[in-house]
Amino acid sequence: MDAVKDFFSSIREYVRDKTANPFWGAYVLAWVAVNFRLIVVLLASGEAAQKIAYIDDTLYPSLTVWLVRFWLGPMALAAFFVVASPFLQRWVTTFTRARDAETIRQLLRIEEQEPLTKEQADRLRKQLHDERARRMAEVDELKAENDELRQQLDSVARAQTLQKDEPDKGVVERTDTSPSSNQDSFKFRESDFISVPQRTMLKIVERGLRRKEAEALYVVRNKSLPRAAWAAELALKEHHEENVLLERLKGLELVEENPSPSGRGLSFIRITSAGSQALEAMAMRGFIGAA
Repeated sequence: MDAVKDFFSSIREYVRDKTANPFWGAYVLAWVAVNFRLIVVLLASGEAAQKIAYIDDTLYPSLTVWLVRFWLGPMALAAFFVVASPFLQRWVTTFTRARDAETIRQLLRIEEQEPLTKEQADRLRKQLHDERARRMAEVDELKAENDELRQQLDSVARAQTLQKDEPDKGVVERTDTSPSSNQDSFKFRESDFISVPQRTMLKIVERGLRRKEAEALYVVRNKSLPRAAWAAELALKEHHEENVLLERLKGLELVEENPSPSGRGLSFIRITSAGSQALEAMAMRGFIGAA
């Protein structure tokens, strides 16, 4: 079940990263603009055979036309839009600001030539207030866009750094001789987990594990224990303490509880993929015995 969830989660993250790229958004718009006739034909009423014949004979009569309209044309338009849009936006901004500056100069020139009436002063004051509000809105929009782009760049740089440094990190972690066994809690790194959902990974990294929780996870490793057998396996004195440990590990998605196939009311505790990777990280840095 975890493998299926991880698979769909990775697909969702991949699609989200691709659609956030401005080129692919421009490509989709360009493709719709070039191939809108195909969309109209597909949505129109009629027999499927007639539609297919019309598409093959009229819309895409040859392989060259199909390549140009379906792929090359939209890609060229998208690339042109992505490259030209910053220059076009800059030109529009420059032109608009020049026109606004000329308007203000004319208003000031008129003001020097003749005194303003109360209505003129109110109108000028309103124009200046509207202009200031519009400028502030533009600044806020540009700041938001800049922050979003910076976050995307940071995410890409962070992913590339993790992929690049992953082998080196493995070597460093395995040769770490710091006295982790003397610590009462263990802090994970994001690089300790592979193919783990982002939400689960961040929760484990932020929370960490206390020593008794780590020992409990170590006992459950490679075992499928009935819930009632936990207290004996973990050498716990009270059943309440076993329940607390179990709920903590379940909350971090390091273990899972599944009903017995026999249907006798028993539930079994099994370690998850995230739990196995957490054990490996703690073993490599000497917090517990070799996993």
